[in-house]
Amino acid sequence: TVEHTRLAHGSCRKMHGPAHDALLALDVILAATQAEDQVRKRPQQLFLTGDQIYGDDVADVVLFMLREAQAVLMGTAWREELVALTAPRIAPAPLSDAQLNPGVRQTLATMNNLSSEHARSHLLGLAEFYAMYLFAWSPEVWPAMLPAFNDLFPGEPTHKPNSSDDVRNFLAALPQVRRALANISCYMMFDDHEITDDWFLNAAWCQDALAVGTLSRRVVQNGLAAFAAFQAWGNTPSRFTTRTVGRTILDRLENVGRAHGGSASHWDAIAAAIVPEYTAQGLRNQDHTSQGFSWS
Repeated sequence: TVEHTRLAHGSCRKMHGPAHDALLALDVILAATQAEDQVRKRPQQLFLTGDQIYGDDVADVVLFMLREAQAVLMGTAWREELVALTAPRIAPAPLSDAQLNPGVRQTLATMNNLSSEHARSHLLGLAEFYAMYLFAWSPEVWPAMLPAFNDLFPGEPTHKPNSSDDVRNFLAALPQVRRALANISCYMMFDDHEITDDWFLNAAWCQDALAVGTLSRRVVQNGLAAFAAFQAWGNTPSRFTTRTVGRTILDRLENVGRAHGGSASHWDAIAAAIVPEYTAQGLRNQDHTSQGFSWS
């Protein structure tokens, strides 16, 4: 009945937030309402309304671990070529591994239309987005020990920002968070940080960031692809069955995985079902096309 309806709501789980993970409270509530005389007090539904991961505001130590996890998740042959502007008046070029290291991505992000002001370790590659979801929801993929400062920045002075203690707090709560998520029905929607802070804020952002061939367009594509696989699929499984656009997305993601990064045609096929179009008339949602996915 309505009087016994209990809803839970959460948002904004930043791994290096300067406090303990509030989602831990849900596990405490569920544990306290297991008994038969308490079951009506048990929450039946959890709504997570955005920022389940932070794609932009990422701790350096977390990005280091995500990049180490790529080889395990995607195979050692995995390679996604990311093309970007690295200096004014110089044509876009493939990024080197050194240019993708933790802590050095803010200028790269700003120069390539990403609007976040906390982008020093911004997620860019598809495998990084995939790994971030796994790190956010389960302790199984974390290393036994967090990397040390000298692992991230060999030979550099230790005055760089270091969020390791906050990340350890996040990790300590993960077993209970994982158990809570396994024991309640959940709907999830992205907000801005799943992609980059203030994305789609205005027409100028859309026009610049969604231009074909830009790094920002690839980041939008990768972030939404990971959302499709890790959030939207669970929200509405029927939209990912045979002969649906959702199934097409999953198949195309599987193809690019099997091809260890694949060719430009693999990535273009994913974009066709995922990335909204921007025209002179404004933003055109892909769900208005026969092959595009509706995110609502």
